[in-house]
Amino acid sequence: MDFEENTWLKSFYTPFFNNSVNIISSATSSGKTYFLCKVLEKRDICFPHLVSRAVVVLCNPLVDGSVYKNLETDNFQVETVYLDSFSIDLLNERDILIFEDIGIVTKEITECINVFTHHLNLTSLFLVCQSILSSEDFKLLLNLSHRIFIYLSGAAGIKLFNYIKKYFFASPDLKEYLKVILANAEKSKSIVLFELNESASKNKPKYLAIAGIENFLSDIMKPPGTIVYPQINQEIEFEDVFGDNTTEVEDIDPKTLPVGSYLLVPAANVKKKSKQSTENDKNDCQKDWDNLNYIVTEEINSALKFKQRQPATQILKSMLNNKKFCFTKNGSTVFLHDNPKTAVPILDFLNTATRMSGPNEISDPRYVLFTKILLHSRTPTMYFKNKSLLFGKKPKMVMSHHVKKSKLMY
Repeated sequence: MDFEENTWLKSFYTPFFNNSVNIISSATSSGKTYFLCKVLEKRDICFPHLVSRAVVVLCNPLVDGSVYKNLETDNFQVETVYLDSFSIDLLNERDILIFEDIGIVTKEITECINVFTHHLNLTSLFLVCQSILSSEDFKLLLNLSHRIFIYLSGAAGIKLFNYIKKYFFASPDLKEYLKVILANAEKSKSIVLFELNESASKNKPKYLAIAGIENFLSDIMKPPGTIVYPQINQEIEFEDVFGDNTTEVEDIDPKTLPVGSYLLVPAANVKKKSKQSTENDKNDCQKDWDNLNYIVTEEINSALKFKQRQPATQILKSMLNNKKFCFTKNGSTVFLHDNPKTAVPILDFLNTATRMSGPNEISDPRYVLFTKILLHSRTPTMYFKNKSLLFGKKPKMVMSHHVKKSKLMY
């Protein structure tokens, strides 16, 4: 594997990309410095290339920086300096720059964010502070940074999460996605890495969030482990790259993992599906697909009007090919995977989708959701004769994602 291919692969799961600006915000004595020290200790898996030096700017005169100096080795240097003595001249290309315990957002800090992280080609910049919502100056950092770490072990973390969801994510689909991430991370009181602002970097990350990232840095993986959430537009690429990877992890039940997520484990834990097992799975799936297709197609031909039959059959095939949809064995009902509350009679949906909409028709939110998923998977719009499904009110239910048993590796 050459350098470019390796860098591309790391974009699926490496926490920190080149020139990234990262906020670590949490209450005092919550472990921010300890967490960052673990990042430096595990720098070989946290960054896309080898790092040999960190510059730590101490913004609090009561802090001596010894915890960082203790990380020095023959191959890794740590330079500590107080903020009033800090100069850009101290920085070298590919350094890690840390502003520790920021009390005031100074000109030097904003210049490093806006200019020098990129132009000096720093590996990453970290901004460590107690509360990012305490003042307008600190809130400004959210607009300037690429990502943030949120500690979901208390009310402050949840408040920060909801603030970001409200002001940084406009898409209804993304907001629903974030609800899923919050619900699962809150249960385990995880530290979650979120992308705030997209980078123009060539090898920018393909994930939206990494939850339980503290487990990634630990020698012991605690339930529910480290969970990677793909960007919505990267789901297919994740499937293509990691769809055949499997692993067994103690104390973690795959059924409890969030829908559409991936478990990040050491490479030694990962194995490929056996060819024989894969072929058997394909044979069983093909039989199920053929059986459902036959049953529902017969129902379409006997129950729907002639002009509805062809588009209904095409929509059915799209649903059968989409892993987000589940069918009962007799083919009478369809629902989203792991969300039985979305269950509807398949013929009712197909009939509604392939007839003209009525005056002021308000569609079933589940039908609108199904249509959105199908259109997202490239089902032609021409099959949907009912325009209320295309422009109906947004459903208030959470969109489920296909359960992934495949695993990532590093």
